[in-house]
Formats: sequence, structure tokens, C-alpha cells
Amino acid sequence: MKRNQVEPAGGEPLRGAQGSDRRPRTPQAAESTLDALERLNAVARVTTEGLELVPMLQRITDLLVEQFDWDHAGFARIDRERGVFVAEAISARIPIDVAAGYVRPLGSGVVGEVALTGHPVVLSDTRRHPAYVAVAPDIRCEICLPIFHGGEVVAILNLEDRRTRGVESELPLLEAVARQIGGAIAAARLHEEVTRRAEQLELLAELSRVALEAEELEPVLETIAARLRDRFDLLVTSFYFVDPNRPRLELKALAARDPLPAEPLRHLSASRGIVGRALHLQRAQLALDVRSDPDYVPLFPQVTAELAIPIHFRGRALGVFNFENDRPQVFTQETVSLLQTLSDQLAGLVHLAAVNRRLQETSEDLEQTNRRLQELNRTLEELSIVDSLSGLANRRQFDRTLDLEWRRAIRAESPLSIVLFDIDFFKRYNDSYGHLRGDAVLAEVAQTLGAACTRAGDLVCRYGGEEFAALLPNTTAEAALELAEQARARVEARGIAHPGSDCARVVTVSVGVATTVPDAWRLPPSLVERADRALYAAKAGGRNSVRLAG
Repeated sequence: MKRNQVEPAGGEPLRGAQGSDRRPRTPQAAESTLDALERLNAVARVTTEGLELVPMLQRITDLLVEQFDWDHAGFARIDRERGVFVAEAISARIPIDVAAGYVRPLGSGVVGEVALTGHPVVLSDTRRHPAYVAVAPDIRCEICLPIFHGGEVVAILNLEDRRTRGVESELPLLEAVARQIGGAIAAARLHEEVTRRAEQLELLAELSRVALEAEELEPVLETIAARLRDRFDLLVTSFYFVDPNRPRLELKALAARDPLPAEPLRHLSASRGIVGRALHLQRAQLALDVRSDPDYVPLFPQVTAELAIPIHFRGRALGVFNFENDRPQVFTQETVSLLQTLSDQLAGLVHLAAVNRRLQETSEDLEQTNRRLQELNRTLEELSIVDSLSGLANRRQFDRTLDLEWRRAIRAESPLSIVLFDIDFFKRYNDSYGHLRGDAVLAEVAQTLGAACTRAGDLVCRYGGEEFAALLPNTTAEAALELAEQARARVEARGIAHPGSDCARVVTVSVGVATTVPDAWRLPPSLVERADRALYAAKAGGRNSVRLAG
């Protein structure tokens, strides 16, 4: 049969576009050397694409089904610590009963046999092999190969098909595939191992930093317990500390995956349970089946496994770090080793946290003084840049911001606009109503102008006396004119009575607008001067109007 052709269930040959028969492949119809090289090159390209392990294996199983014309292809890894093999990638063009994550004991089935012995199995008729485990109906032949790297089996490659095919003649090509990807699998797993260890170191560093920076011990322990619960998907993570006055352990922190069915015990006897045994023996205690452990004290019904690690510092027992879970497989040798390392670090960190707490208590007065000074400095800073009457920025803040925005506009080659406002005949208002009423008008006009300039980058300030200024970054002359006219109209619309004005019977403002694209050859005050000249033009033209600088 040609590549990429599938025999229908009824056994009748399929006909292609030209009407030619697509016949089952036979040993006599072996792939040409060139075709075999092309398929090996396709596999090689996948191994060099820099994919993570599982996506790489999935791509290869897809190739084995599509280009090597097998009904089903899969890779499995060997977990010798648990005594099982685990399917990592599977491709199939027929319904099968397994998927990625499928687990079976070593020695069971053809894959388990190859995983255990390291010897390939080639079946031209699966019915004749007593260990064969069917994953789909009517599977006729199977090739199962160990994949080696450095003399060690790193994975299992398994292929199955419903058709009678020359498995012996196909074996050399598939063995070449296995040799080809052995190094890639080993490299990918090494990369995963390095990444995992880096993540573990990062976790240890993060938890150390949390402990060192904390002021209170209990919140530190709660944070660490929650992080470890989430990191390892644990049912319950808890800290028990030795009570210095009584022979018991006190619960200091607890993090649970789900709501607990009962309130956790706040105190435990120092001689009871797996926790007490770990404290007494001064070494970690792991019970993968708590029901068979005579010392287990049942607290939560979901628990099936428990790990208790004692915490010591300078020969003194501080407490026990306890982990409980409903899945014993979480407690691998690597995980236990990591948690023991964390417990060793935690002992010193708990001691340091206590020292930090004492230092915190002795330096409390100094910190309070520092906070007061900081508050005073912030107040002084605000006073130095805010006009107390209007609540707007003052001239100092305006000049500082203008210089900053000028340099920013030079870099961006963007327009910068200034709008100057002057209350018309304000001296007459003060003379008529007094300075208190005049101050109230200044505050009301300031509020109105501030409400007219709402963009985050805009700055409205009291420029001096009855003058106000608006700094508008990245604003064209047309946009600045429109904003200025809106602001002028808003002030007039407030309807503040001003009988002494020659231009209206209410308080109004004259407005000058200037816009430029700043460059390094001019200084910011030049833009202010242009806006000032425009303001005087508005006043000379009858006031209560807006003028744009030429």
C-alpha cells in the first residue's frame, strides 16, 4: 500500500482519483531507500525544532501515523520509582481505548514487557502473544521498541496496525527512528529536569525572601503553607510548633485545598501520631498508606498519605512541617527531598523572623518618627507646588512641568500648547465686593477651568493674581482653541454677577493661545511670551474672547 492510504473496515481496496487500486502494503512492496530517508529526515526536523518534550513526541507520533502509515503510534516513559509506564504521546486514526496519561505496571502488556526487559517485541500476529493487551478491535500486528540513550532506556515506541504487513522488513527503518530520537528525548528530559530544579530553587528563594521580609511569624508560615499547597496540589499543609511550656505542639499555620469537614486541632500531643513520631525520631516520616500506619491519628477523612518533617535549629526542636494528601504519588523522592531542604532552611528563617520581630519592637519609635517626617515632607512638597487658594498647581509646578513637557515634545516632535486666562476687570470686582468675595471668585473660576481640562497629561495652574494657565501636551492649535473657547464659555455661564465689568454683567475671562512644535534652539518661556501677547490682544479686542498667537 502507498503511504497515507487507509484500508477500509470491509477490506475492499480504495480507488484513487485515477481509479487505481490502493493495495495493502506487502514485504515485497518495501519503501525505497530515498522514501525512507525522506521520512527519517521528517523525524529529524521535528527533533531539531526546539519543542518541549511532549509536543515533540506528539509531532513524531503524528508522523508515524501519517507518513509511516500505522493505525496507532505512541510513546511511553518509564517511571521505575512507581513501577509503571506512562503514555506521553499518542496518535491514532482509529478509535482506541488509551490516551496520554494512561498508566500500567511494568511487565504488563507488550509495552510493559519491553519497558522491563529493554528488548524489542515484533508481532506479525498479536493473537499469538500471551501478553498482548488490545487497545482497539482487530489489531493484527505490533512493533514495540525500547529507545536507548547512553545505554539506558529513555522511552518506549509502540506501533500497531489492523493490516497484515511485513513487520520484520519495516523493523530496521523504525529502529533507525528510535536511535534518531533517543538523544532528543534525553536532551528534552534533561532540559525539563534543569527547568524543574531551577523552579525548585526559585521556590526556595521566594519562600526565603518571604520569611526574611516579614514582620510577623504567623503570616509568614501561612504564606509558605499556601504556596506549597498550591505548588504540589496538597490536601492540607500545616505547621506545628513545640509549646515551650507544655509537652504539646501548637498549630501555627494551615492551608487546605478544600473546606475542611471539621475544625483542625489547635494542639497535638508531642508524642502522638506521625507528627509526634517525626519529632521524637528527629527525621522525616513518610506514610504512603496512613491506614496501615499504627501511629496515624485520623483528622481528615480524605487523607491517604502523610509526610511529617521535623524542624530543628542548633539542636533544638522547633516543630514539625506536616503535609497530607489524597494522592500518595505526589510524595516522590524528589519532592520529599525538596521539602526537607525547605524545612532545613525554614528552621533558620523562623529563628531570624523571631530576631526581626524583636528588632522591629525596639525600633518602633524610630519608624514612627520616620513616618511622621515622610508625611511632613509630602505635605511640604504639596505646599510647594499647590496654590492654597485655588487648589490648582502653582507657578512653580507650571514652570517645572513646562520644562519637562518641552523636552518630551522635542523628542517626539509633537505640538505643545499653552492657554493663558485672565479674569476681566477683576480689580474692580475686588474694589466693589472686597478681597474675600474676590478670593471666592478666584476659587470658582479655578474649579471651572480645571473641569474644562480633563486629559491625564493636561495641567491647569494659577499663574499669578487673577491669571491662570493651562499646559496642553500633544495638542494642536485647533484643539487648544476649541478647549479655550469651551473654558471661556463655561466661566461666563457660571453667571457670577460683576456689575463693574465693561464687557458683560457677569465674570468673564480673556484668553490667549499659543502652539508650537518645540526644538532645541528655543526655550520654553518663548511659548509663554507668545500666549501672553495673544492674551493682551484678546483684552485689547474687547475682552471675554479668545485669541491665537500668530
